[in-house]
Amino acid sequence: MLDWIAALTLAVVLPPGVSRGQLDLAGNIVTVVPPSHGPASHPSTPCGGCSDRELETFGVEVKDGDLWVLSFDGTLQHLSGCGVTETISIEGFRGFATGLAWDSRRGVFAVTDAEFLKIDLVTTKGIVVGELSAPDTGFVGIAYDPGRDLYWLSNFYFDMIVSIDPNTGRIGPSFHVPGGSRIAGTGYDAEHDALIYNGRNEKHTYIISASRGELLTSFALPVDPLDFNNGEDVGVAADGSAWIHIFELQGTYCFRALSEATRVLGMSWGKLKAIYR
Repeated sequence: MLDWIAALTLAVVLPPGVSRGQLDLAGNIVTVVPPSHGPASHPSTPCGGCSDRELETFGVEVKDGDLWVLSFDGTLQHLSGCGVTETISIEGFRGFATGLAWDSRRGVFAVTDAEFLKIDLVTTKGIVVGELSAPDTGFVGIAYDPGRDLYWLSNFYFDMIVSIDPNTGRIGPSFHVPGGSRIAGTGYDAEHDALIYNGRNEKHTYIISASRGELLTSFALPVDPLDFNNGEDVGVAADGSAWIHIFELQGTYCFRALSEATRVLGMSWGKLKAIYR
């Protein structure tokens, strides 16, 4: 496996007695340990969470109100109320699976393979029906933008968000992110035309305009300052909440990103929507 893949998944062992958080039987967050130092940030409001049912989970997507997660080996799990309703292996997968997006126009999952530098188009039965080439090394997160009919990918090597045309594989609008480094995950909120990704070095999640690439707001993830991997992939639910897989907490957690953005920016909902557009 490539050296940069090892760097992407490097884990740091916490000192004895440091909690990583707990989930109750319903999958709700009971306790999390916020950073005691580090970048200043506005707190975010957790809205639930599901503990990992499969080792090495990374990818996250919300489809038809249900959570889907993806493991490194290409295993897809469909969750309902944090319970696994089906487990699907991507046919013939041999690489390093990271980002997961639901392409509603084509009715397939888009899966980034960070080892073989490609995007697999996969049915809900795990059958690969198409493939696109990734433009470079380091692309791990992916989201589908139905309005533009584009895939948005995050690159942790260059801290860039790059779009790809699903029909041609050509690169579309791209920009360096305005905040965060060693970024991972990409989520797209269609209502507000916003992209959500994680800055793993800063232990923050960032919300930016998809049309201009400018920073709208950010919030801290509930991880210990010594945690290294923290935020991985992002999925966005219909209500705008962001579902983020956190490596150290071994679960996928929900955060009310847009309501927090409203409070942080101190604007009316109408003004906030105008900014997001």
